[in-house]
Amino acid sequence: MLKILTTTLLLCAGAARAQILPSPGELPPAVSTAPAAPQNPGPAMAVLNDTVKYLSILEELRAEVPPEKWNALQPELQDMTAKVKDALGEKIVAEIAARDKAEEDKRLSREAVRLLQSFRASLQIYYSETGGRYPETPADLVPGVIQAVPVLHLPNHAPTDRIVLVKSRKYDKDLEKAVRDTGGWLYFADPSSSNYGLLLLDCSHSAPDGTKFYEY
Repeated sequence: MLKILTTTLLLCAGAARAQILPSPGELPPAVSTAPAAPQNPGPAMAVLNDTVKYLSILEELRAEVPPEKWNALQPELQDMTAKVKDALGEKIVAEIAARDKAEEDKRLSREAVRLLQSFRASLQIYYSETGGRYPETPADLVPGVIQAVPVLHLPNHAPTDRIVLVKSRKYDKDLEKAVRDTGGWLYFADPSSSNYGLLLLDCSHSAPDGTKFYEY
């Protein structure tokens, strides 16, 4: 929360400066037909700059701050956050939230693809060690090949390690119909299937790059 508050304060400071600085090409005050903007931001801006500075330092030195100090700060920080959001206005706050979600979705997507690649590699190890046979379920890789089934956290889903097993050939030509959108793993367990041993992300949503998660 402290990093979010500091970022919000910086945005607030930027918005305030944009209101007091003349735009490029503006007429000199002596011949301008518009009222001159105040050149001195006043004490509020000085306080804001000071607050941002010390919040940034507090963020860097968080490990050195005693727990009781953090507990005492929490209600004041929450109150300040609410006031800063009110000063920025609903539109800017909504834009910040949308930007943060987009960045978080990118991070979650990258991590999910990394886990998928790693989990698939583990399946190949099992396949090699068993002479060309995949496990009945990827959970059988525990604890011999992996320590635990990886927990997925896909955008728009809660974290889960759930595995949906497909024991049929009817989805061989249309993988999308096998997707249950659980946000977990989708595994083709039928040895007679052309997709035998295939592991997918069980999600019908699109990643930030436009690719459906189950298509990875």
